[in-house]
Parts: sequence; C-alpha cells; structure tokens
Amino acid sequence: MTRIFLVLLFISLSGFGLARQNSPKNDFEAALEAMDREDQEAAFFHLENWLKSYPQDALAHWYMGQVYESFPGENTPFALEYYNQAINLNPQLASAYFSRGRIFLQMERFEAAEKDFLTFQNLPKGETNQIFFEKNSTQAGVSGIFTLQGNLSAKVFYHLGLCQMGMENYEKANEYFDQAIEIRPEPDYLTEKSQALLSLDRSNEAESALITALEIDPDHFLAQERLAFIRGKNPEELIEPLNIAVKNKPNEPQVWKKRAYYFLERENWKLAERDLRQALALDNQDAELYLYLGTIASRQQEWA
Repeated sequence: MTRIFLVLLFISLSGFGLARQNSPKNDFEAALEAMDREDQEAAFFHLENWLKSYPQDALAHWYMGQVYESFPGENTPFALEYYNQAINLNPQLASAYFSRGRIFLQMERFEAAEKDFLTFQNLPKGETNQIFFEKNSTQAGVSGIFTLQGNLSAKVFYHLGLCQMGMENYEKANEYFDQAIEIRPEPDYLTEKSQALLSLDRSNEAESALITALEIDPDHFLAQERLAFIRGKNPEELIEPLNIAVKNKPNEPQVWKKRAYYFLERENWKLAERDLRQALALDNQDAELYLYLGTIASRQQEWA
C-alpha cells in the first residue's frame, strides 16, 4: 500500500513537468513564446490557464511574476506574491530569489533583499535557459540579456552593494562594488562606488572611480555630473541638453531619470521626485528609481 501511495505521489508532483514535454503546444510553451515577442497580455493569459491545471508548477509562478512586473502601474505586490509562491513550491529555484530580491530592493526592504541575493548566490543554478533582461542605468531600453548560466557574481555583488547603500552601510557597499568591479568593471558599478566613497568623505577616490567609468563610457551622464560636482565646475551647463532630451523624448524613462539625477545632486528634492516618478510611470521595473525615491523621502524627513 505504501509503495502504491509513493508512486501516485511521484506522478502527481511530476505531472506538470511531463505535460510540458509531451504536449504539442501547451499553454506554458505558448506563454514563453509570447514573452519572447514581448506580448505580455498573451503570456498572462496562457500562464493563467496553465496554472489552473498545474498550480504546483514553481517555474510558471516565477514567469507570472515576471509578467506582472512588465505591466504598467503598481503591480509589485502581485509579482511578489507569485515569487513567494514559486519559492514555497521549490526552495531551490534560484531565479525566484533573484527576482524577489529586486522587488524587495524596490520596496526598500533592504535586509530582505540582501538575504535573497545571498541565497541566490549560494544556490546551484542548474541547466536552464531562463533569461533576465538587463537595463543599464543611463541607456534606453534593454541593454542586454543574461542567463543563470552566465557569470552573475558581478551583478549579485552590485545588487548587494545597492542594498548596503540603502541601509547606509557605505563601507560594506564599497566592498561589494569593488568585488563587482574586479569581476567586470561596468560604468554603473564604478559610479555607484563613487557615491559610496563620497558618503565616506573620500572624494579623491570617488573622482578616480568616476574617471575610470568615463574612460569606459564617455557618455555616462551620472558619472559626468558627479565628476563636475566633485571638481567644483559649473554643472548648470548640463541641464540644457537634459531639458531638450525630455522635450524631444517624453516617453523615454531614461531621459527623466538622467534629469532627476541632476536635481538630486543639488538637493532639489521636489524636482528630483517629479522626474523620478515620471520615469517610474514609464518603467516600473527599474530598482534604482525606488532607491533614489527612498533617499529623497529620508532627506526630506531630516529637514522637516
């Protein structure tokens, strides 16, 4: 009797996996195809149908969270619910921890985000074709893709650094950024390192990091802006091209984000918040927008 029960249990748990493999074109496969062509509404429809039949499919829950994140508006709680469910169903699903960590970072739950990124770092990634879309902090649209097979150490260290920045642990943040830069010297990593160094009153080292960032990407606006600030130059000259960019490309979130950085450096909280919220309305998946909005809220409380 026990043997029969175990066989039935195995069949029940593995059923959705077999269904994925054996169906000629099932809803799960159709959902992935829809996501590949950026038809998120179709992906939602197919995943919803799939989960009605296979509610124990952790990977489908993870993909549904990705779909919710892509929708405009405030869908973070729904995405978080699906990521939680994916982890409950499969505590070894590394991708769900990375996605949930980014959600926690957006929600300014920095300790929870750090815990998820560390868990992701320590879990085996397995053989999978799961893809994350990568967004550069100063460029428009998707700047690249990465999979769980790639070397994600630099990205994880970068996210851990952002968590420490949010908790105002600037020394630890700087250490994480250094680890990311050692693996891959990205301009974004160097620019965030400069902010950690400035918070530690180490302006000479911050300047050096920004120079290196601009050697890699001479058009990196935030690095340009911070370097002008450190060197005492007149950064007001930078505002005119930003105003023109906003006027010419009002539906591009990155132009609003760049101008928000400009206002942030001058402690013009009202205008910075206005531009950040406009950028957020156009792209609600950018974790840095939430981080800087949190910074504004914190600074405003200090001045109240």
